Amino acid sequence: MEGLLYRFKGLGEQALSRTFFWGYRWWFILSYWNALLVLAPRNVKQEEQRSFSPLRKIFSFHPNLIQPFEKTDDYKQSDQPYFMRKKIRDHVWFNRHLMQRFPLKKRIIIVDDVVTSGETMKMMISHLRTVGFSHIEAFAISRPTKT
Repeated sequence: MEGLLYRFKGLGEQALSRTFFWGYRWWFILSYWNALLVLAPRNVKQEEQRSFSPLRKIFSFHPNLIQPFEKTDDYKQSDQPYFMRKKIRDHVWFNRHLMQRFPLKKRIIIVDDVVTSGETMKMMISHLRTVGFSHIEAFAISRPTKT
């Protein structure tokens, strides 16, 4: 799975987007149709280079997508030693005003492609709670395999 994610994100092979989720698409739609999907922080420069947003592409079947988190630099979690991963908060901008358009009782599903330490998810949950959201769940496509 990790190799496919690399080819999809790193090499821009957009046709791979269906391989990650297609079999579970209907389950996801039925389970989370009324929820608001909050996508993990994106790197705007990388998206401009590849001309698409990987998470937005994978979850394009869902009607309620939002991406209020943006990376402020090229900080990459997987390149950091474990004890440094909590610093993700220092490298992400959160658009609070974008989230304030939604009712606080809205069910929120935060979505990321790979979870290694969980620090990005924790940071997202923390920011969403400061706005007032309380019904927050997390969903990841993959986790790294142990070698």
